[in-house]
Amino acid sequence: MPLGKVGDPQNVANVILFLASEKPSFITGAELFVDGGLALTNGFFMEQKKMIAKYANFKSMTPAVANPDHGKSRASHATKL
Repeated sequence: MPLGKVGDPQNVANVILFLASEKPSFITGAELFVDGGLALTNGFFMEQKKMIAKYANFKSMTPAVANPDHGKSRASHATKL
């Protein structure tokens, strides 16, 4: 925790209120991290590595496990709807 404390919902609410106001009228295509500086530390990258590894494990599953409808025709899938 770079700021030495855990954030609370009010921290996020303040950013949302700012973005909903007229003040950021010249901001376009920006990505705002409301994480107290965590993205600037190694902790962020460790979490990203865990998520990537989890996704890689999911993708390596057989298609039938990852997607039960894999291999079925569109017509048979449409009848379930």
